Amino acid sequence: MRALLLLLLLAAPAGAQERKLLDAEGFEALLTGRTITYGQPEGPPRGIETYFPGRRVTWLWVDSGECLSGTWYQGGTEALPEICFLYPDDPDSPFCFQYWREGRTLFSDAPEGGSQEVSDLDADLDAVGCEWLGA
Repeated sequence: MRALLLLLLLAAPAGAQERKLLDAEGFEALLTGRTITYGQPEGPPRGIETYFPGRRVTWLWVDSGECLSGTWYQGGTEALPEICFLYPDDPDSPFCFQYWREGRTLFSDAPEGGSQEVSDLDADLDAVGCEWLGA
């Protein structure tokens, strides 16, 4: 009996840390029409992105004020979906991330082991102000 209890206790943390990655449909349903910030936990925002219908995005670099208009699509595999972003300044090099949600927080990280970023889904931000992009 003790062995079974110990086994259950050891298995619980592994199951609790599993995360369900968002695929394109889940990502689109969650983010279309929203503007969210990206940054390290406990750090300032790195960028702000607005998600438009038709899988279009506008990214704003917080430090420089530079705006990029682009698109996104699902990459990766069915089991390990990635959301990939393409911008006109480098159309052959997508930026891909795995996304998952825990409550009102959206997490993302690069599948090759990049640093994790967080976004607060409660934030009520206006669309990124890059009107010259026509977004």
